Order: sequence, then structure tokens, then C-alpha cells
Amino acid sequence: DGLIYRGKRLVNWDPATRTALSDDEVEMEEVAGHMWYLRYPLTDGSGHVTVATTRPETMHGDTAGAVNPNDPRADVLVGQTVALPIVGREIPIVADDYVVMADPDSSDTKAQYATGFLKVTPAHDPNDWEIGLRHDLPVINVMGPDGGISDQYGWEDISDEARALVGLSREDARAAVVEW
Repeated sequence: DGLIYRGKRLVNWDPATRTALSDDEVEMEEVAGHMWYLRYPLTDGSGHVTVATTRPETMHGDTAGAVNPNDPRADVLVGQTVALPIVGREIPIVADDYVVMADPDSSDTKAQYATGFLKVTPAHDPNDWEIGLRHDLPVINVMGPDGGISDQYGWEDISDEARALVGLSREDARAAVVEW
């Protein structure tokens, strides 16, 4: 009946019990965090885009950068590529309505901290998964079952600099990416 299929899917993974959890077993809660701003250089050498993220350690799985199609910068940037820092992977800039436009005066907290650009990591975020489906983006998993950085689950283009992160916990990898 087409109800069962095999393919890559994003799941709720618990690294403590090393098992997938169904959506109804997950209780989402907002927690205080920190926002980091990462520069992704345009491959044509004309500048960079800055993404805001709470999870810099997942950047190695980025397969696109995104901008809201209503953003005035979209006309110039969509279709260009950026070089993913540390890894060096060339990834496209796509336009997607999900991207929050920057507005420091907004009552929306996301808009207050946004840069107008989003790093798209389909293997590690449900919203990015949906963006990836809409834009037919590759899915690169950079984490192992323990939640640490791994090259065993789909990450193949590891640069020498990125190799130093393999085996680190996600917390240690976050600190190393921020320090880099």
C-alpha cells in the first residue's frame, strides 16, 4: 500500500539511550542558549554572508545557505555559492520563505537576532529537513549515535582541518568551531 519505504529520514534521536523516539514521546521546551554568528565567504570572492546559529557544531553538515525571497539581497545572492568554513564544501544559496528576515525592532525574538541568512543542515534540524526537501538538497549526517562528531554516517568530504573535530563530543566540537 506504499506505507513502508526505505530512505533517509530525520528522527528524534536520544544519544543517552541510543534509540529513536516517536514524535509523541518528545516534549519540546525552550531553553536559554547562545547565538553565534558565522561568516560564509562567497566563492566569487565578493564578500560573505553571515548566519546566526545556536549549533555551530553542525555546520559541517550544511548543504545550503538560505535567504528569504522577499529580502532585497536575495536577487543578488540566490544562485551564488559559499565556501563552507573548515570543510571547504561549496554550497548554494537558495531562497526559502522559512528564513526569518532580520528586524532588531521586532517583537519576534528570532527576527531580533536574525541576520536574514540561514545555514541549512537537513540531517540535523526538522525545519532544515523540510527546506532540504523543497530544494532537493543532499543530507549529510556529521554525528554518531553518541551525539559526537563522526565521519561514519554520511560525511565524506572531510578536510584536514575538519578531521580534528571527528571523535569530539558535540559540546567540545561546538567550542572548537567557535574558537576556529
